[in-house]
Amino acid sequence: MTTQTKVASNLIQKYGQEDFLRLIERFKANDNNQKIADDFGVSRERVRQWKQTLGRTFTFFEIDPDVKALLREQRD
Repeated sequence: MTTQTKVASNLIQKYGQEDFLRLIERFKANDNNQKIADDFGVSRERVRQWKQTLGRTFTFFEIDPDVKALLREQRD
């Protein structure tokens, strides 16, 4: 059993599958860690640890479409 599946199993056992799925959805929605912590009765740090263990967070930068258009105009 991996660390990830062990943590997931422990969370399901403690909170139930429905709340575990709700937790995952909140992670996917990038909900505030403190709000999640308050709802689950744990620390914000614990939520950060769960998030880090159960999945990956990706942050990326996308250029605004208007800026892209400006750059195209500058090239022409």
